[in-house]
Amino acid sequence: ASGSTVEFWLKKSEWIPSLTTKEVIFDLWNNQATSVGDYGRLRIEMSNASPPFAVTYRSGSVGFTDEALGDSTVQATINDTGWHHYAISFISESAGFGASLYVDGELNNTVTYTAAAINEITGALVATGGALQTATADVAGAGLGYGKLSASLDEFRYWKTSRNAEQ
Repeated sequence: ASGSTVEFWLKKSEWIPSLTTKEVIFDLWNNQATSVGDYGRLRIEMSNASPPFAVTYRSGSVGFTDEALGDSTVQATINDTGWHHYAISFISESAGFGASLYVDGELNNTVTYTAAAINEITGALVATGGALQTATADVAGAGLGYGKLSASLDEFRYWKTSRNAEQ
């Protein structure tokens, strides 16, 4: 009900296409199989596409997978080799489930996923930064360590509440 937010500083010098098609920034999973109602997953990835961020947020069979987030200007901030602050905030809304991207403290993009009603995700939450925690349903053969991030991260934070630009 209170949402969640992932924030971090990111510096990337180049895209390495042979490394992987997507680079995982954060993968949080509750150790449940995708086929059970208690399954929970929050994954943030990026690629050399526009927009560069893709988010997955699932609770049981409900939620969304690899949804694009960010407008066309975000790719330029990732490619400029400088440090930039990114925050992705999630919250249940009356119209569905919302995700907002903030870049350097400014709201960049907000998307509402109308078909997604995320329930509370319970259990032992296990996460990795910079690679997958476990296999995904959308990439065959992908497991722990897949999707390695080729960038620098600093001051990474995960909040169990939705935060705004001021926070």
